[in-house]
Parts: sequence; structure tokens; C-alpha cells
Amino acid sequence: MGAATSFGKSTSTGTVTSSNVPTADLGINSPTHRNTHAEEILVTHDTNATTADDLFKTCPGPPSVGSPGKLEELDDFNPRAADVPAAVAAAAPEFGDFESAFGAPPASKPAAGDDFADFAAFGSAAVPTPVAPSTDLFFGMSPSSGSSSANLFGGMAQLTPAAPAANDLLSDLSGLSLGSTNAGVELSRCTQDLVRVLQETPRIRSGEELDAIRRGLDGLLECLPGPRTPEQLFRVDREDGGAVDWDRFAAEDYPGLLEELVARFDGEFPGMPVPDGRVWRLFCVDRNRGFVVENLRVLTDATLLERNREVFALMLSRLVQDDDWLGGAIVDATLVGRGSEIDGLTRHNAQVSSDQLVQLLVAIPNRVANVLQRDTPEVFMPERFSQNLLQHTLKAIDCVARATEIHQNLTTDPTFLSKLLSKIVTDFNSNKQSTHLQTSLRILSVWAHSNSHKPLLQAIFTNLSRPAVETIAVITLNKTIDLHDLLPETLTGDWRYVLTQKIPLFSTFPNSDPIVENLLHLLARKNKPLLHDLIQELITVWSSRTAIQRTPFEQHLYASKLLLLAMAYQAEIGKPSAEQVREFRRLLFGGLKCHLESPVKQMRCVGMIVAEVILGRFDEGDVPAENQLRFEFEGFDGRTLAMVEELRSFGGRCRFAGDELSQGLIEGGDVLDELVEKLFESSTERGEVVAFKPVETPVIAEVEVVDMKLPDSKKITRKEQRDSDDSELDSDDDLEPYDLSNDTKIEQDRLRPRYLLDLREVLLDNSDQQTPQRFEIAIQAAPDLIDQQMANNDLKLALDLLQIFLSLESRCYMEDFEQLKFTCLVRIGTTFPKQCAEYLCREFHSDISKYSLQRRILMLDILAQMAKVLANLDKTEKPPTPKSPTQPQKPPTNLLESKFREEAEQARKRALAERIVRDRIQSKTRRFSSRPLNATQPPETINRFSAVAGHFFYPLLRGFGSKQFLFSANLSFQYDADQLLLTTFLQTLAVLMICAENCPDGRRFARELVQLSVMLRFSEEPKVRASVLQMLAAVLMAVSREVLRQDLYAELMELRAWLEECTRESVVARAEQNEECRELARHVLVMCYGVLAEQ
Repeated sequence: MGAATSFGKSTSTGTVTSSNVPTADLGINSPTHRNTHAEEILVTHDTNATTADDLFKTCPGPPSVGSPGKLEELDDFNPRAADVPAAVAAAAPEFGDFESAFGAPPASKPAAGDDFADFAAFGSAAVPTPVAPSTDLFFGMSPSSGSSSANLFGGMAQLTPAAPAANDLLSDLSGLSLGSTNAGVELSRCTQDLVRVLQETPRIRSGEELDAIRRGLDGLLECLPGPRTPEQLFRVDREDGGAVDWDRFAAEDYPGLLEELVARFDGEFPGMPVPDGRVWRLFCVDRNRGFVVENLRVLTDATLLERNREVFALMLSRLVQDDDWLGGAIVDATLVGRGSEIDGLTRHNAQVSSDQLVQLLVAIPNRVANVLQRDTPEVFMPERFSQNLLQHTLKAIDCVARATEIHQNLTTDPTFLSKLLSKIVTDFNSNKQSTHLQTSLRILSVWAHSNSHKPLLQAIFTNLSRPAVETIAVITLNKTIDLHDLLPETLTGDWRYVLTQKIPLFSTFPNSDPIVENLLHLLARKNKPLLHDLIQELITVWSSRTAIQRTPFEQHLYASKLLLLAMAYQAEIGKPSAEQVREFRRLLFGGLKCHLESPVKQMRCVGMIVAEVILGRFDEGDVPAENQLRFEFEGFDGRTLAMVEELRSFGGRCRFAGDELSQGLIEGGDVLDELVEKLFESSTERGEVVAFKPVETPVIAEVEVVDMKLPDSKKITRKEQRDSDDSELDSDDDLEPYDLSNDTKIEQDRLRPRYLLDLREVLLDNSDQQTPQRFEIAIQAAPDLIDQQMANNDLKLALDLLQIFLSLESRCYMEDFEQLKFTCLVRIGTTFPKQCAEYLCREFHSDISKYSLQRRILMLDILAQMAKVLANLDKTEKPPTPKSPTQPQKPPTNLLESKFREEAEQARKRALAERIVRDRIQSKTRRFSSRPLNATQPPETINRFSAVAGHFFYPLLRGFGSKQFLFSANLSFQYDADQLLLTTFLQTLAVLMICAENCPDGRRFARELVQLSVMLRFSEEPKVRASVLQMLAAVLMAVSREVLRQDLYAELMELRAWLEECTRESVVARAEQNEECRELARHVLVMCYGVLAEQ
């Protein structure tokens, strides 16, 4: 208490404001301090209100920066080190004086000895009038604020932040602050941990391995950047402070991580139709375009796409439609940097990454279609995909134009947008008729009128490739889209060549009038010297004898229209000089002579009318009308006269270059909003909307949903529509029934085992904690899991599951438990037939006390069913019912099916023709054969049982009788169980013999079974004798007659004699007395006669 009392009397040796404390002493680098610069916002001057030193006057404040002894005073805690004389101490407030802390006047000094924790401030002392609260919520930054300070807490005095002690206890942990280099170390560690987990798990086999991968993804996702902000996109904000080189991470670590991850994709991970959110977040990283490039490269890889068709198509379709992900990458590729940040290496890397992004984007439809073929989603159809790319491109152009207008120091590189637009124009514009491209060009034409978009658009169009320039020029001129503001003032390069050479001189079009009018109008407005040069080229070509003789008439007519209209524009701009007129006259008269010498009357008429019109323009005002050149066109047919009149008036289509009405005609009448709506219409309806998160059940309420695309007169709420549709329903039937057709049981999905190891754990778990529902769900999912995953697992797991299922008993009531159990055993056995058959045979011949009779019969049934499945003799699955010819075919679900319909129809017709020819040849061919070929015989299949037949037959037969369990020497059975087991055993051998038809080891199997039949034919039990007869019938059916006669002739003769005795209709003691056995013996005897009969 003494120390505390003395501590309460200590005062600071000086008062220091926060502005006098160096930043290093504030402890900002500790993890508990965020460098939010709040002290700059809340700091006030000494004239405002009580400072922090007034609140805590009893605490010693830090000395001034230059005060001596600063380090010595703060070395150790000494409460009496700052004791002052009594006079000073008398004026100082006591420890626990809350009056001064909350603005109350100091109370009277307490009595001696009663100076600790005085709470007089909470007594009846008068409280001053509170200060009116301030309404400024922006820390004094409001324009109407008169001062730089703001009172945020009403009547409470404003505080100056106190300077923390220089010996900050967390100062040694400054390396853990945000923005430090530990972020890069943590990212590298999490990446290496996840890659190590993936490499240690070549194939996911259990839920534990899947959980380990998910934990690694969770750790990595904590280190990866979140969604990119506009400030990061425009290089205004660097959130991580440069601690992580994301460009290097995207180029070096990210690709290998994605490849390792997608190699572990299977039926359960990442899951369908709702993929794992962790995987989706990993693929959605958009910190820079390097992440986007690597994602597209992995998702479009043919090998990976073939193995994960549904998952990759689902994720890729969602990513290419994501504005933030793909649109942000396009903007990022266009923005180079901010002034001094750009260097040669950065520009080169950006160029390489941009080229890769363009190549990957335009190749997506072809790569996906090559793998998925007819299953290609609608979003990857060329028309739909080009619409999607154009949407992203236009959004990026608008974003970059607005950003450069706001941030003047942003440096842009329009080369990427030029390359992307060039690829879209050339690769996705079939026959130059893409409506989406036309709409996009109209939007860009309207944008080009604004000063913010015009420089960027002109730079983009200047760098377009020549094929794209030609395509865009033809579309814009043909569809009357204004190119004036989209092109620079001076036409150079490809645009000059296309507009002055390619289109007017080397091309022809079916409907050329719009192209002629818009081309010359554009040149007259854009560059008048180019128009004069074009006139010189046109008149030279028009008057050339070679051109007249070798050029098609349609192209010559097209050049004549260009020449006539160009001369009209030349006259509007300014009359040519006298020297130019003389040159034009010379060329016109020479060309007229060549035209009149042509044998084609239309060519002669074109030459006369063109020369007449142009020379008339030259002579107008200088030569009298009667002296001007005039031709008579009487005597020509009506079609030729109509052409002449069209050419005569074609010059009147000249629109003055500055006419606002003509510019309006060029621009088109559609407003910008209508154009944008037209480009974005049906994009969500025709595209496949993919949901990666389960949709929560909506609360049914009367919510007004308004269609934003409809005009006001057509807007209707869902409530009104439902009321109009269900007007006959009463008030109790207002709510629509909830559709439960696609709902899944969440609990069932949670309890379902994902992998075979999880299934094994569930089956082995006999504890009381396991619910019957979990066991039932596991048994129901077992057949599908075995089909999907057993082939990719090892033999040990297969044998473990086989052993488990053999001894498995139902732990709850299940109607189909035995059937599911048997199905699982058969599917395990057919996956590893050799090892599983040997295991079952070995267990069948094990000790008597190990398995019950029912269990041993189950083993025999499994062996028989396995053989049937491997030999393709299992008829449990119904064959697909053939469609009747009259059944109407379903319409194609997508454009790809429509595209392949003609090809499929041709293939069907070709197959039908081949069948007709084959039938005719077969009917007219002489055959020397014992039996004719059956055209309706079933198709040939591979007998997989042939390769493993020995592993079924010999282990089962050789172990026979080894444990003295199956029969006794006198062929009599003491128990019915022995008889039942022997009967099933012989029937299983018969099935194996049938399945081994045409097997190389079939003759050896036949010898073994015939010898066994000879030994067991005199059994006392009729069922055993019937099984012996079935086994003999199997031998006679499965083995060819030649082999039986060669290898088993003596045995067959003996068996024939026995069968003849069995089938006698007499009372002889040795005859067969059982009617069923006697009837079966007759059939076997007929087969035996057929084998032993002479040819």
C-alpha cells in the first residue's frame, strides 16, 4: 500500500504531445496495433479541450525527445523515482481522482492519511453544463465545418491520443505486423504443405485423405489475395505493401499447384453438381492476369479435360461468364502501370502474358468441343461465346477509358484489346454476318463521340490486324455504322490500304450501293487528299482496256458507281484544277473508246453514261448545253435502260461532309441504351447458369419482382401474375406448392461414404455409436462406390472388402440387403477375378467349423455369377428397347447436335446402303457349309472368363473332398446339408463349364468333369444324380464334337450305356426310378448320340 500511495503522488516531469513522439516509440509495428493513422484523424490542438495528460495526470508521461536521462528513467520500474517537493505534490491530483478525469472540479483535499482512492467525484458535487454534441460524422472533414476538429462523443471532451510507453512489451514482435515479409513466407509454407499432401496422396482413397487436402486448401486460401479491388486494378492501392510477389507466384508456384490438384479429381472431389467451394475459390483468384492465364491453361488441357469432363466444363463455363474474373483480367492486360513503375522487363512480361491470354481465350470453344463433342454446353458455341467475349471487351474499354480520365498518370497499352478484338472478329464472325459484332461496333461508334473514349478507341482500331480491319470495314460500310471518330485523323497502314485499295479496287459485293455511299462519305469527311488519290486510281482502272476485257461486268459496274459518286464529292469539296481536268478528259475519252469496242452492250452503255455524266460536270457553266456530250440510248432493253438511269442519278446520292442529317444517317437511329440491351439480351437465358452453392429454400412471401428490361407499361409483379393465373383458387390456395423433385436429403449426403476406405470403416464399426441410418446408407452406396473406385484401388482392399461382405449381417431392417450384398460381392470379384476366385475357393474348402452351410453356398453362387458376368452371359440387365421407326425424334438440344445431324443422317444412309448390298451379295452367294450363317445372330463379344477360367475351375475342383466334408465313400449322405452342398457344387461346375466355351483349357475341364460324373452317377440322392446329368450336358454343349471324340471316346461310350439303362421303360432294378432324372437323361442321351454319331 505504501508503494501504491507513493505511486499515486508521482507526477510527470513534462508534458509531451503526440506530435513530439517519434513513430518508432509508438509500438505501431506490434500485432496489436493497426497502422490506421487514427491519431491523425482524432488529434486536436491545445486550445480545444482537455488532453489525455489531463485525464491521467497521476501517470508519469514520457520525457521529451531530447531530454537527458530518458533511457535511465525507463530502465526499471521505480515508483519513487519521480518524487517532487511537497509544494508541487500538494497541487497534484491524487490517485483515483475521477473528478478531474471526467471534467469535474477538483474536490477538497482529504484528510491526512485518507488520500487513497478518493471517490468524491461520484458524490453530490455540482456537474457542469454538458457541451452540445457535434453532428459532424466525418472527423471534421465536412466542407461546412468551420474548424479542423470534431466532437464525436457529445458532451465528452475530445482526447489527444496518449503516447504509449517507449518500452512497448510487444515491440519485439514487430515482425508479425501486417504487411511484413512474413506474408510471403506463410504463403510459401502453405503452398509447399498442400503440394506435399497432394504428392503423398496420388489417389484419394478415404475421407481422411480428402479432409487433409481440404485443410491444406483452407490454409492456402487464407494466404491468397481476396477479390481484386478497383484500387488494386488501377495500381492506386497496394494492400500487401509488396510483401508478396504475386506475379512470380502465379508464374512459378500456382501452375504446379493446379496440376497437382486437378490430378486428384474424381467422382467425389470436388463434387458434382455443386463443386467444393475451396476448389472454386482457388480457381477464382484474380490478383493479376497470370492467375487467369494459368487457370485457362489447366482447364482447357485436352488430357485433363477428358478425365474431368463435367467438372471442368462447369467451372470453365462459370469463369468465362464472370465479369470480375475475366473482365478484370482484360482491364489488367490493358493497363500497364503508373508512370515510373514501367520498365523494359515488366513490359516484356506483360506482353507475353497478354499474348497467352488472347490465344487461350479464342481457343476455348475449339478445345472444349474437341473433347466434349456433342455434349458441348451452349456457352461454348461460337456465336454465344463471341457474344460473351464482346461483352467483356466493351466493359473493359469503358472501364479503361473512365479510369484514364480520372487517373491521368495511368499508362495504357491498347495492343491487347486490339489483338483480342481482331481475334474475335476473324475467328467468330462466320460470313461476316455476326449480329453481336454489328451491335458492338454501333456501341463503339457512339462512344467515340465522347472525348473520354475517343483516344482509346482510335488507338485500338489503329492496331487491328489486316483481316480484322477488312472485316470491320465491310461490316460498318454495309450496315451504315459511322467509322469517322473511330479512326485517327490521318489514315495509315492497314486502314489506308483497305479503304483506298482493297475495298474499291480489288473487291466486289452483291449489294454494293451502301458500301459505295458510306465509303466515299467517310473519305470525304476524313481525308480529302485520299479521295483525290482514289479518283485517280478509279479513273485509271475504269479506262484500262485490260480491265474492261478481263474484269467481270459486276465489278466494273461497282467501279463505275464509285467513280461517279467520287466525282460528285470532288465537285462539292472543290473543283479540280485545269491540269487535273485535262488529265481526266484524256483518260475518259480513252476509256470511252475501249468501252465502245466491247461486244457486251451493257459494257458499252456503262462507258457512254459514265463519260457523259463526268464530262458534263467538267463542262457545266463553261460549255453550252447543246455542245456538251450526249448519247442516245434508244433501242436498248428495259433492264439496260434502268441501269443507265441509275448511273445517271447516282451522283445525286452525295451527302455533304458536314451535314448533320447525313451524320445522323451514318450513326443510325438506335440510342445507346437500346444497343447495350440488344447486345446483352438473352445472355443469361441462352447460357447455362451454373450454381456453385446450394440454393437456400426461399421464404414464400408476396415479393414484388419487376422485370427491368420491360417498359413501364409491360411491368408486372409476380403477385399480380399469379393472381391472374390462379383466379379460380380460393384464399386457402394462394401459396404455390414447393417443388421437391430436385431436393436432396442433407443428412443422407453427409452420412454417405465417399471412398472405399470410408465404406470399410463403416462396415467394421460395430460400436453402439453408429446409427442404423449410416449403415443403411453405406450399404446402398456400396455398389456404385465399388464400380467407380475399385478398379483404381489395390488388391488388398478388394480382398478385405470381400471378406467383410462375406460375413456381413444386417444391423437394421433392409428389404434389399441380401441383394445389395450379393451385388457388391460379385462386383468386387469381377474387378479382380483371378485373386478373388482363388480366395473364394480356398475359403470354401476351409475347415468345417469356419463357415456355415449358407455361407459356403453363397461362395458358390458368387463364383457362378462372376463367371457369367465375365463371359457376358448375365441377362439381369435388360437390353435397351429399340426405338420404333414411327417414334418422333427429339429436337436437338443445342446447336452442335444440329450441326452434326446432317453428318449422322449421311452415316445412317451409308450404313443402310451397305447393308442392302451385303444382303444382296449374301443371298446370291453359294455356300458349302453344314449350317447357313444367321444374319440375326448376336454380335460377337470377348469372353473375359477365358483368361481366368483355370483360377476358377482347378482351385474349386482340386479341393473337393480334402476335408472329408462333402461326401462319404459309399455315396450316401448322413445329413441333408451334405447333399445340398454337393448339389450346388456340381451345378457351379456346370456353369463354369458353360462359361468356358471355346476356351483353350475347355478339353481339360471336360475330362475332369466326365471323370467326376462317372464317380458320382450312382449316388443314392436323386438331386445329386440330376446335378451329374446337368454337368454332363454342360460338357457336351461347351466342347466341340471332334475334341470329345478324340479325348473322351471311351468315357462317352460308358456314359451312353449308363444313360440307356436309365431311360429304359422297365422294372429292372438298375433303371432310373426318379422321373425328373429319367427325363433329363433322355435329353443328355440325345446329345451323346449326336457327338458319337458318324459323319
